[in-house]
Amino acid sequence: MFKRKNIFWIIIVVCAITFAAKFIKFKNNQIIDWQTKYPQLKTNNIGYSKLTASATNIAPKSNSQKALIGKVTNQFGIRDDVLKLILDTFPESDVRSTIAAIKMAQYYQQQIGVTDDKEINKLANKAGAAVSCQNLSMLDSYKFGQAYDKLIRDTPARKAEEDRIELLLNNHVISNDYGIQSYDIKEQCDHFLGVK
Repeated sequence: MFKRKNIFWIIIVVCAITFAAKFIKFKNNQIIDWQTKYPQLKTNNIGYSKLTASATNIAPKSNSQKALIGKVTNQFGIRDDVLKLILDTFPESDVRSTIAAIKMAQYYQQQIGVTDDKEINKLANKAGAAVSCQNLSMLDSYKFGQAYDKLIRDTPARKAEEDRIELLLNNHVISNDYGIQSYDIKEQCDHFLGVK
């Protein structure tokens, strides 16, 4: 009788663990309907459509890049958890800042796996321009930067890759590259973000 009782509990525990593992796997593999969850993405803003079109340019070129980047189910080609952070941080009404943050994430994500320090520097300059076009208070900008940095370094492999990128950038000057010669920050951001 004692042995049957132990076997019974072992079976229950094994079943519970199996069920929990399947539930967690289902939850992690669930695809988010981004436009339903975040209505600001439904707007017919030309900036969003340009971001979607550029997603094919930032697609990982190797399996190792894909593994480092992680889960991507959105139309912008950036990590899902990064997009969620962006959409939860920037107000729905601030389309320009949301576009700027998504562009920033796209440029930083493109650096993964790149070995040419000049190419990484070009991407960092464009990411810097995207950061400059975000409309956050200093405190909110700091909080967003901290949360973003924590996300992109959330595994030992990702942390090692970000450290490698920073090491390659040590001997370069990072300057914002808006792709236009102008001293008017609004004009620079309008051009860079592709919005008016």
